[in-house]
Amino acid sequence: MSLPIRTSKSHRGRGKRDRLYPLFLLLAGFFLLLLALGKLSLNRGGRSIRPEAVDEAIDSVLVRYGVDKEKVASFWGEGGIKKERIRISDVYSILHFHQSLNHLLQGSGARIIEGAELNRGKNLSLRVGFGERITHILLVERDPLVAARSAKLALILQDFEGRKGALLAKVLRSDLPLALSFLPGTEQKNLRRAQESGKEVLIALPLQSFPLPGMRRWEVRTDMEPDQIRVRVRKVLDYFPQAGGLDLSFGSEADQDLLLAILRELGGRYLVVSHQIKDKSLTGKPMVVFSEDFIDKRGRKEYILGKLRRLAHLAWVQGEAVGVDRLSAETWKVIEEERPRLEGKGIRFVPISQLLK
Repeated sequence: MSLPIRTSKSHRGRGKRDRLYPLFLLLAGFFLLLLALGKLSLNRGGRSIRPEAVDEAIDSVLVRYGVDKEKVASFWGEGGIKKERIRISDVYSILHFHQSLNHLLQGSGARIIEGAELNRGKNLSLRVGFGERITHILLVERDPLVAARSAKLALILQDFEGRKGALLAKVLRSDLPLALSFLPGTEQKNLRRAQESGKEVLIALPLQSFPLPGMRRWEVRTDMEPDQIRVRVRKVLDYFPQAGGLDLSFGSEADQDLLLAILRELGGRYLVVSHQIKDKSLTGKPMVVFSEDFIDKRGRKEYILGKLRRLAHLAWVQGEAVGVDRLSAETWKVIEEERPRLEGKGIRFVPISQLLK
């Protein structure tokens, strides 16, 4: 007579663990696969590693540079590293692309680990990731066959010296839409000629921080009360009521009281201020535009050309930009010579009024 064999509880437990062991190995392998592909977010040093954050930054910079995402060549390399080939218009600067991406990565925990210029600065190689771990490799190529994003560019030429004769006549005959800025006290006939030629006319507001000869009775000083400032601003605007706006592009030291007083007296006109003014009271105002100057007192053609091209690049990146320079033969020559190239690359010269929100 045989007796039934009884299995102990401990033996039965070991059998169950043996059956679950392959499942455990399968889950562990799947975990390691996700990690290798860079699809899993880990936490190192309290900061989340999310490769998709790099994708989001790249998508944003593509929009900024007018690149069609569908035309970006993308594939996975060894170790789960994503490789992308991006072609941008040759009007853009490789350096600015590098800076734009670096700025968009801030706050995500990712960074540009390594960057190198190739082909004499025409191309750029970027290794992006978290810490020392590379998740993306980008090859950025400047290609003359790639169209740049359409952009608007408004120019202001300041005639602070009362230019007469051939130069002013040449500017007024040009079909280039631009604005001319004059000081109060300028001969009224010059202001009327500018307006009749189709140019927008601005009146410059002299400031104590930017002294100009013969402007003492027009200038605004820091020791003035708000009411005095408004009276002086009104006096300047009344000198040529037909003016489209007030030029404060050279007043980077203007304080909040001055700016608020000016806004109250605009009366439907627009205000041009320097991009250096970081006053929150002006942000988002419908009649305020910020300008970049490309002034060179020495009249060096190379400098003016470089600044104008930088201004055009800013317009391509932002969609629009405003540039200010003094009216001079050198500046006008650069603008005339560079205009066909910029227009051929997607720049539209427009009057300032088209940039008002």
